[in-house]
Amino acid sequence: MSASSHLREITSRTNPLVQSAVRLHRRRERTRAGRWLAEGPHAVAGALAAEVVETLFVVDPAVAVAGVRTVLVTDDVLAKIVTARTHQGIAAICRRPRDADAIPADRPVLCLVRAADPGNVGGAIRTAAHAGLAAVILTAGSADPFGPRAARAAAGALPSMPVIAGLPVLELLAAVPGDRLVALDPSGDRSILDPLPDAPVLVFGSEAHGLDDDLLSRCGHRRVIPQLGGSNVLDSLNLGAAVAIASYAAAGLAGDSQ
Repeated sequence: MSASSHLREITSRTNPLVQSAVRLHRRRERTRAGRWLAEGPHAVAGALAAEVVETLFVVDPAVAVAGVRTVLVTDDVLAKIVTARTHQGIAAICRRPRDADAIPADRPVLCLVRAADPGNVGGAIRTAAHAGLAAVILTAGSADPFGPRAARAAAGALPSMPVIAGLPVLELLAAVPGDRLVALDPSGDRSILDPLPDAPVLVFGSEAHGLDDDLLSRCGHRRVIPQLGGSNVLDSLNLGAAVAIASYAAAGLAGDSQ
């Protein structure tokens, strides 16, 4: 980042550019505009690295970025732009990357079915990126990965991680052979730490409802995360912890056959 002494300065919370950022708090507007709001240094750094930033809002002119439209705003204005209780000095309007064209066939993929909690969605994207998975699928009914809470939880991983959002479950089943589908299920007959099929698609239900019987019956594998202190109970882990364990298991065993 380079300093700039020629920044446009906005001091009004009703400025049209500020209002365009505030409208991105709503999912409908994000979808219509094809834009999302990155809040804080981690999310903005990831967006800058992916070259999707359109407008950068800063309270300190020293963090202006060469070649990026940068606007100096007051603390009060930035507090209006972000959704977090306190701002971290920086936010950005970003272009939404296009969804992946197809489900990758040669590397592990994470699939969340009707995951409604934005923090869980963002955290799962961050974990999948860190583990080197190929993509994240979010079925219809899941939280918007580009919503403010999910984007903050993704901590900069969102712009570079291929995401397929809003995929109907029937399309998932049509696109992926059952032998690739690995359901995480408390009644699974094998451990997720056992060898996995090639390029597994790890299928998780929501914390509240899990996976329905019909979808489970279509998955070629049902795996459990072993509870070493007692019986195998997947519900004893929150979704984030379960995703992390399964993602690293898939990454470490990718290419091994069952």
